[in-house]
Amino acid sequence: MIKEKSFKQFLAGAIIATLFGVLLYGLWPYLNALLGAFILFILFLPLYRYLTVKLKIKIGLAATLVILLSIVLILIPVSFLASILVKEIQVVLTDLHARLGDWGDISKLLPQFNSTDLSQQIAQAGSMASRFVFGTLSAIGNQVISYFIMFFVFYYLLTTDEEKLSKMVFEIMPFSRDNTVKLQRKFRTVTYTTLITSGLISLLQGTLLALSFWGLGIGAPVLWGLVAAITSFVPVIGAAGVWVPAVIILFIQGNIFGAVGLLICGIIISSVDNLVRPAIQKKVGKIHPLVSLLGVVIGLSLFGLVGLIIGPLLISYFLLMLGMFKEEYIN
Repeated sequence: MIKEKSFKQFLAGAIIATLFGVLLYGLWPYLNALLGAFILFILFLPLYRYLTVKLKIKIGLAATLVILLSIVLILIPVSFLASILVKEIQVVLTDLHARLGDWGDISKLLPQFNSTDLSQQIAQAGSMASRFVFGTLSAIGNQVISYFIMFFVFYYLLTTDEEKLSKMVFEIMPFSRDNTVKLQRKFRTVTYTTLITSGLISLLQGTLLALSFWGLGIGAPVLWGLVAAITSFVPVIGAAGVWVPAVIILFIQGNIFGAVGLLICGIIISSVDNLVRPAIQKKVGKIHPLVSLLGVVIGLSLFGLVGLIIGPLLISYFLLMLGMFKEEYIN
């Protein structure tokens, strides 16, 4: 009887694990959307509570208003910056083409093709263009689906009764009720720390570097400001990953004024991290730089640019869960 029960338990566990694997495989392309919904929920939950509790707005209307606000504050600015980024890249490529010279001069350096080779090259170019177009359309379609899933889950999290959500969390978490409550608070603190600290610093450094490029007359200030905002998420490197190479290039080109000016601005901008980060972390919490660095590396490999934010969060969540497991089951 005991063997039969053990076999049934093993079989049930195997079925659950298999179904979980299938679900994870199917949801993996949209994991960013699910994590994004969770992050938005933590960020906008205080506002949602204010609307429903203080202002007595109905749940559905309050959730809709919060979602619209998140679109205005996050989605639209990101799309706007992306369009500016594309234009800046076009300007850089045009300038690069001008520096290389006319196509007629470059073509003299290329090997000569006979008519058959040229036809094959044209056919391959057409095939590559077709794949690019279909790939772009597919990527846009997947992005639309991701946004739909993210905001649908976000709406569901907002409109679901908090007691039901808490009950679900308590049932899923393998810890005691008190430790689960502690873990929820730590999750919230870690999320705010990562998003507020890293987000504000990257925005500030990117903006300051873009203004520095613009003031010194260096090309594509918006493009390099956005690149600096991205590199600011990476510990140790930060915005210096943009302005240090730029200073070297300006020196090589003989633009001493621009190089010295950008060097001074770059040192000031990089100092912002050392001044602003500790001040913010005193308010919302502290994450070790090694955790951030590992999170960025892992996040980039798994989720792309979004991994700059999601990666450190996942590492922090893992360490919190590990610490709670040690506290409850080992100590």
